[in-house]
Amino acid sequence: MPKSLIMACLAAILLALFMTSSEPKEQDYATRLQQLDTKKNEALVIAKETKATTQRPAVSETGPHPTASVKNTTFLFGTMAVSTKNSHRFVLANTGEAVLKMQAGDTTCKCTTFGFVVEGEETQLYTEIAPGEEAVLLVNWKSGDSPDRAFRHGGAVYTNDPDNTEIRLSVEGAVVAAYELLPQSLWELGEIEEGKNTLEAALGSKLYDDLKIVEISCDSEFVQVTHVPMTVEKLIQGRFASGHVLTVSVSEEIPAGIFEADVRIFSSVSEEPIFATVRARRTGAIQLLPQRGTRVNKDTMTLEMGAFSAAEGKKVEFLVIVDEQGMEEPFAITAQKTDPPFLKAALEPVGEPSGTVHRYRLVLDCPAGRPNAQRTVTSPGRIELSTNHPSGDSISLQLHMYSH
Repeated sequence: MPKSLIMACLAAILLALFMTSSEPKEQDYATRLQQLDTKKNEALVIAKETKATTQRPAVSETGPHPTASVKNTTFLFGTMAVSTKNSHRFVLANTGEAVLKMQAGDTTCKCTTFGFVVEGEETQLYTEIAPGEEAVLLVNWKSGDSPDRAFRHGGAVYTNDPDNTEIRLSVEGAVVAAYELLPQSLWELGEIEEGKNTLEAALGSKLYDDLKIVEISCDSEFVQVTHVPMTVEKLIQGRFASGHVLTVSVSEEIPAGIFEADVRIFSSVSEEPIFATVRARRTGAIQLLPQRGTRVNKDTMTLEMGAFSAAEGKKVEFLVIVDEQGMEEPFAITAQKTDPPFLKAALEPVGEPSGTVHRYRLVLDCPAGRPNAQRTVTSPGRIELSTNHPSGDSISLQLHMYSH
């Protein structure tokens, strides 16, 4: 056989061997990866089963057997305050013929923990008791930061009692606030007029039957708050265990415009003072009436200018009615304080006066070409216009706007 032919045959054989050997290697590598994944999954399953097995004591296939007994599997604690702790001890007995093995399982919430009492408050997750003996399971839990009328948490105890391998224990009740203030935080009196300057509020507790008000204070001399214990009818109506009715009075001499003052109530059911804001308004000698296209929230005296182009600017108009009795010179704006600072106010008379009552047109102007500005509910703007009126009344508004 020619040498060249022999060499060609050898090369073909080597090429075939290389091709046939390389393909199985790739297949073997993929197969190996698949096998590793399978073994990994099997290991996870085994680990999970092993964990479950360690939590659950083995049950003997032949007797004698223990008998796990607990008088009540649910403890009804009634009511408790928000953000407080509580505990209960369940007694489990072995009324069978063999040693009872018990393992505490997982609880339904991180706010709840339990274990078998060793001594005092010391606990362990596993215990064994002989026939006729008892063990105590201590459950500790903490209520949440908000009321919950259907609080229920607990967990499982696993045993080697063939008829009762899992015992579910729980604590149930209502989580309530230490107190309730009605109305909550804001006491709105609206327009103050003669004979219409009081508000009735209430401070009650569904948890404590001896709520006491130690002190009520307010920084404003225009506000007075008195209190008396709730009548039986009021307690029943509010489902309170104890409480007080508060009478809030605002003087008719408050400054014109929106008036606000903070009230602090010191009580026996709260370490911190309970806060409420009194809000009222008085028209005075100057009345501000928004014109068409101008939106004002009368409760908060907030001007809503909305969104508009900063390049174009925006104007809004008001009709101002002023009782100028006792004035020797025309009504005028003496000083302006605005936020944003580029807002400008202009005042001009409208028509003829009617006795001492005069009318004016007030224009609030956000000029064109000013910088972008945003004033929101959480960060409102302000418009303060001082006047020469002898009463000292001024024009005061909050402002919401977005120029872009």
